[in-house]
Amino acid sequence: MKVRIISGIVLIGIFIVLLVLGGPVLLTALFILSLLGLFELYNALQRSKLYHPFRITGMVATFALYIGLILMQHQIWDGSFIRHFFTIFLIVLMVECIISYPKRSVSDAALTLFSVAYVSMLFSYVYLLRTATNGQFFVWYIFAASWGCDTCAYFTGYYLGRHRLSPVLSPSKTLEGAIGGVVGSILLSTIYGMIIAGPMGMDQGLMLKVSLLVGLIGSIVAQVGDIFASSIKRKMKIKDFGHLIPGHGGILDRFDSLLLVAPVIVMILEMFRVI
Repeated sequence: MKVRIISGIVLIGIFIVLLVLGGPVLLTALFILSLLGLFELYNALQRSKLYHPFRITGMVATFALYIGLILMQHQIWDGSFIRHFFTIFLIVLMVECIISYPKRSVSDAALTLFSVAYVSMLFSYVYLLRTATNGQFFVWYIFAASWGCDTCAYFTGYYLGRHRLSPVLSPSKTLEGAIGGVVGSILLSTIYGMIIAGPMGMDQGLMLKVSLLVGLIGSIVAQVGDIFASSIKRKMKIKDFGHLIPGHGGILDRFDSLLLVAPVIVMILEMFRVI
């Protein structure tokens, strides 16, 4: 527990620096995290000896995605860049399936497509939100909702947990911990929203609605992301995706909740027309 807390504090410190700096520094860090996350996921999938994702293609696609985030700023928010990117990526995977047949199958192509969407694209939403209008304020919602939920759920479950939330997929998680995570996320997001309303010149009533929804929905999808990652590990019969972060495991073990929270928060903020 002590190691987990210390490494968690170090991670928070690193991300504070990255989010304050933003720009190319943040984008480069997210690109590295995406590659490490892909590497972990590919290793996990190949342990079964049934799946063989196109590793190099996934890595190259990730590089292309992050280059596109720099060069095609105007096409990102209207969705055209992502549509074109995944269309071309899909065609490339189809060609690879044809060339490598019968050694590789459509399931390998599908998993490669999924891996880039799940890891690389979802990580990129942190950068997208940071570059949006008032993004230097809003980007912290991601961590209030995801890591706030994780932390509150962990300690609530540790001290008060009695009833198992998902006995098969994640035996250590409890219903009490899940509720604590939701409550903690809502409180953190709401307090933070009220703090930043003034500097941004936003109506406090509007920011209260935004913050409540960010905390509620963000905490729910954070736990969905966590349990989904657990389902992959259970299927592949592994405890952790990696061992890079002491007390937490690999990149995907620590960021599994954040991956879903980031795009959901962007959608909520767009819904309220504040970015």
